[in-house]
Amino acid sequence: RTNGGSIECPSMALDFKKGSIMRSYNPILEENYHEDEGTLITVPAEGGDGLVRGKYPAIKIKNGYAFAAILGCGDKQEKCSVTYELLYSYPGESKLYSINSWKKVYGDGFFDVYEDLSFLAGEEVNLYLAVSSDGNSSEDVAMWVAARITQ
Repeated sequence: RTNGGSIECPSMALDFKKGSIMRSYNPILEENYHEDEGTLITVPAEGGDGLVRGKYPAIKIKNGYAFAAILGCGDKQEKCSVTYELLYSYPGESKLYSINSWKKVYGDGFFDVYEDLSFLAGEEVNLYLAVSSDGNSSEDVAMWVAARITQ
């Protein structure tokens, strides 16, 4: 969903007005970096408060679980300026809890993130991936490369 409401998952194309989410196995990140890992391509809805957020099915977290991904903007999206966020909630509850967030501006390179989830060991939670615009969302193509739970 986005700040504008529900969207199709996957979306048919990049949509800078309503927001979108797509999957690719051959994305091109900034610096013309070609990747061959599964990638979620997320675009927040338009507006200074643009947001796109995806909820995943509940998972019981075990000690040693971690979230890992490579974060980067799409190639040639020079106005890309976003904040990525990893959140969780308990099934049946609407309150979201932030685990961490990362700011990303085109040109500062893509980077790895690794978040230890052991503090949730034994808990069943829904994880969320979110991207919000830091201003105009016209080129906010935010990529989550190989986003996964590891042990």
